Amino acid sequence: MLFGAFCALWAQNTGRRPLLWFFLGVFFSVITVLVLLYKNSQDIKTIAQRNGPDKIEVRSGEST
Repeated sequence: MLFGAFCALWAQNTGRRPLLWFFLGVFFSVITVLVLLYKNSQDIKTIAQRNGPDKIEVRSGEST
């Protein structure tokens, strides 16, 4: 159940379908987390290729 919640949250934050990823996380646990990590890295590479490596935005929290 914990993997399902983690996958759903991550999927929602990266623009994917959270309900689908929740159930995948519940049934396949660690494998689903690894797939999400891979897909996220591919998204970052695609953005870098489109915008150039010096225009990647990294969010590390808000400054006050």
